Amino acid sequence: MSGSGVENTLPFRVKSGESFEDEQVSDDIYSDDEHSIYDASANANGQLARLPEDLIRKIAFFLEDYRSPADFCHYAALTPNNWTILKDECHKLALKVAEPTQEEFRKFLTETGGASRYDLWEELQESTDIGDRSKFTEAITNGWIHAVRSFLQHGVNVDTFSIFGNRPLTLAAACARAVEMSKLLLDHGADPHKADVLSNIFTPLYTAATMAQDELVHLLLDHGANLKEKGVVQAIWQVCKMDTIQRAMNMGADINEIDEAGNNMLHFAARNEDPEVLRLIFDLGFPLANINKQNKGGKTPLMKAVKIGNTENVLALLARGALPDIALANGTTALHVACSWDHAEIASLLVNAGGNIEAVDGALMRPIHHAAHISSIKMLRVVVENGADPSTTTRRKDTALHMLLSGLTEMSGKEYVAKIIEGVKILVAANANLTAQNDEGETPLDIAMQCGQYEIAHVLKTNDPQALDGKPPAGRNWREYLRGYVYNGQAA
Repeated sequence: MSGSGVENTLPFRVKSGESFEDEQVSDDIYSDDEHSIYDASANANGQLARLPEDLIRKIAFFLEDYRSPADFCHYAALTPNNWTILKDECHKLALKVAEPTQEEFRKFLTETGGASRYDLWEELQESTDIGDRSKFTEAITNGWIHAVRSFLQHGVNVDTFSIFGNRPLTLAAACARAVEMSKLLLDHGADPHKADVLSNIFTPLYTAATMAQDELVHLLLDHGANLKEKGVVQAIWQVCKMDTIQRAMNMGADINEIDEAGNNMLHFAARNEDPEVLRLIFDLGFPLANINKQNKGGKTPLMKAVKIGNTENVLALLARGALPDIALANGTTALHVACSWDHAEIASLLVNAGGNIEAVDGALMRPIHHAAHISSIKMLRVVVENGADPSTTTRRKDTALHMLLSGLTEMSGKEYVAKIIEGVKILVAANANLTAQNDEGETPLDIAMQCGQYEIAHVLKTNDPQALDGKPPAGRNWREYLRGYVYNGQAA
């Protein structure tokens, strides 16, 4: 048998000293360039080729370490003679380090005694060698194409599963080389229908769709993946591109499908970053009568678009009749959502569309309270300019000023304090009640004084949003002047 003939049958093509964990096990080592691949024929007729079998086996004995299997396999592939003698051991080692046994899988997956599988995994790694025998799925997760190919050529089951029950094809969908890795697995017979062991929703197609891997979605569909798997069409509408959505619809996806959480397809399309997707769903016949349908949690498609800050989708929904004041069971509206997520432009759109600026949620919080809670100056301006009452209180009797000051401490940084001062000025100028007490009996001034934030206290005490304008009468700045000359370090 010639060296080149053996080379074509050798599963491992790695260099001495490398392991499956190495970043080097990639295209840098396993290039398709024929000059970059180890050529066994170079040693076919040299001194290494004439080593006696007993010496070959003695050397192999010292290399047969499953923590570094590449060294052994490189040695086995070094000459045709080595391969003839060591190929069976090479195959066994590859299978040994690929994954733990099925018995270990079953014990780990089903006999945990209620313990967290991830905590148990950490313990197993420390107390056993199981981490050194999970190389196949580790290679997939890290995108090591050639290591995976080698394992497959050794006969590793392409539909095995990791110690957490993840299938190779599902893991491939999440790796850095998802399409290339998935194609390799599919070419070796991977079943695109097999879900992860512990959760039947995590199929390769569902994983690819949820990660917006459009090319991979097409590849899996080409290989017969089932479009009707749970959650797949919804994920495609939510994050995939137009051509993927069009293909799904052409393959029979139901535009009127409702999932078990009560979401219709518009709930998902409203979250897609491409505004053309929202236009497409209406062009395909989604009924306008369902535009304000709430899911089981009470959320509308408009709320979904508002949360992710997609202004174009919000505009499109409002133009087609989405109502901004539909509320959850606790009273939360789309305007509350916009203020909580600091989407000022969207908040303005909702108010202009008739959204109630004084809508109250379950904690008796209005949009202005949410704006103050996240210390958003731009949002405070929006709600105040649109007529929000700055003196309204929450269930705990907090006003917007209380909530704006709630994150202050004596150690708060200059930039943060400057932002809070700006918010205080906005609320003071809007005639906020400065003497209101919350459930703890504190006024906004009390909070500012307790934190030693005298600049804020001065604006509140003088009831003047311009109190800090110009230069202070003494000292290098207002903070120094107020601390040393006005309040003398006092606290309430």
